[in-house]
Amino acid sequence: MLEIATELMGEYRWGRFDMIVLPPFFSFGGMENPCMTFVTPTIIAGDRSLTTVVAHEIAHSWTGNLVTNASWEHFWLNEGFTEFVEYKILGKMFGEQFRLFMHLSGWEDHLRMCIYETFHPEHPFTRLIVPLDGQCADDVFSPIPYQKGAALLLLLEQRLGDPPRFEQFLRSYINKFAYKSIVTDEWMDSVSLRILCDKRSILDSINWNNWLHRPGMPPQKPTFDETLLKICKSLANKWLYGSDKEINELGANEFEEMMTAQKEKFFSLLDVDISSGSAHSFNHERIEIMEKKYSLNTTGNCDVKCQWILVALQAKWEPIIPIALKFVSDIGRVKYVRPCYQRMFEWKVSRESALETFEKNKPRMHNFTIQFVQSLLNNKNKKGANNEMKTSKENNINEHIENGIEVSEDIYLNIQKRKIKR
Repeated sequence: MLEIATELMGEYRWGRFDMIVLPPFFSFGGMENPCMTFVTPTIIAGDRSLTTVVAHEIAHSWTGNLVTNASWEHFWLNEGFTEFVEYKILGKMFGEQFRLFMHLSGWEDHLRMCIYETFHPEHPFTRLIVPLDGQCADDVFSPIPYQKGAALLLLLEQRLGDPPRFEQFLRSYINKFAYKSIVTDEWMDSVSLRILCDKRSILDSINWNNWLHRPGMPPQKPTFDETLLKICKSLANKWLYGSDKEINELGANEFEEMMTAQKEKFFSLLDVDISSGSAHSFNHERIEIMEKKYSLNTTGNCDVKCQWILVALQAKWEPIIPIALKFVSDIGRVKYVRPCYQRMFEWKVSRESALETFEKNKPRMHNFTIQFVQSLLNNKNKKGANNEMKTSKENNINEHIENGIEVSEDIYLNIQKRKIKR
């Protein structure tokens, strides 16, 4: 993975790259540091199926650590580039279809959801360059700089139509600004006046002002490949609407051959239909068959296990409760713990045991994780007292998580590092 990153981005300038696996109750996926990356033990699945966190943190060795945003308005220069390079690394490892699947998932599941559900299309925090105007930088963090920034770079690469030339541009950009902190105008200068100066017509085809300064969804959409998404939808539809005969004849290969991100998408498709009440065929008997076919209760892949638990809880399948309680007791990563507790708190059958488990686990949980889980109970109490749903969005990091937006987890560590410095 580091070799691929070096081919893409040029010389690795930090001497060595080590990873330290932190205790199970580390709240996040990873945190980039020059020379040494902190990672969660949940990435150790036994089959190398959870390496995307490592790819992201490796990419930060160039975009974020070597070239850094000079102010928080331009945070996309760190995270948009890193997300793009992460997907490039994964594309080199697993194929171009998978790279474009990751971009598509980011566009639909994170960017669009954040713009339309967490904020609204005219909200200034949905701009790529965010006007802080005295606003605390902590309050504006979201998937926007990650996914909108990565989409802009993908569009530029596709318009150029020459991936090797675009990779050369990435290396030239890094070399030009190595060990410096920059703003977007400096990046634009490097694109238009120096590195891609012979591609004026292509550069002019990008609606730069709207991409960088207008709120809402981007004005232009990159080209995505939906091949892998269609595989997810096909398998989900079989489980949701197929006959009992079709379900019994299903083998495990179709699921097992999927990448982890596809499996997550498969489960999210099930979850949406179950919650809407349209999945009438997806009964408890079918859930039991799925678990036996795919050995979901015992999988070592925490991404898959978490999504499986959420689907089973959504379907009110009681045998999943002890599995879920053990899962949130063994690990402390917010990405998993919070949504599992949320589902268990919402279901009368699992609520009391979830509350007891949360209280018992508090002494060995990270304070960040405790706060995120506690916020679920606080919100539930507020809603119960007011007897109405919360309609306004508080623009803070807790709200992004509470609305089901999966924000790349190193956001939170960046926030806490700045708070400590203050």
